Amino acid sequence: MVFSPLNLSGSGQPKLAGREQIGGSVRASHNQASQARPTPSGLGWTAYALLRLPLLAALSANMESPTIVNNLDGYLQCLRRLSNNACDFWANSYVHDGNLEKGLISHLNGQDVSIGKSYRTNYEGISAELSKHVFQKVTCVSEDQKNLIEWDITEYIEMACREVDEEANPIYKEQSMIFQAKSEFHGEYIYLVVPASNQAIVVGFATRA
Repeated sequence: MVFSPLNLSGSGQPKLAGREQIGGSVRASHNQASQARPTPSGLGWTAYALLRLPLLAALSANMESPTIVNNLDGYLQCLRRLSNNACDFWANSYVHDGNLEKGLISHLNGQDVSIGKSYRTNYEGISAELSKHVFQKVTCVSEDQKNLIEWDITEYIEMACREVDEEANPIYKEQSMIFQAKSEFHGEYIYLVVPASNQAIVVGFATRA
């Protein structure tokens, strides 16, 4: 599997009053988003700072997309620990030919998983799924920390997508998909699949059956 090299020195996108134009839509730059985010305090900040270390490394160094996805996977493993291992959260990627469901089924080949209904989603939909599948299980974080964690997860996904295709903006263009899945180990759970060119980032959110 070949991924485009990462280049975080500059996106080459035109900027408008401190914002950058990405894929026809305007969103806040990393610095603005960081300034706008709430800051946890005490031990909560210490735990959150440790969670953020891989993302900060990805933002400041030249990393290929598989490395960004691996860092997201590690971040999600930390969230799994915060759920006392009641949940499983993970991330990886696959190549597709334009059919995300076919690509996902091929990617899961050999695993005891059945894929059910699917539907398109956007940022608001992803936020709702995180609330349902992550934050109802990870109860030891504050509301401010939940907002920060949500920001981190979507930022990881966006970074990985943009390194494959600089114009990619699948979260805000409603090109992302939610697939319902079922297995003997996890019971019913979901996959979030976010396409970028001929590749897709896939994130699993599951509760142990």
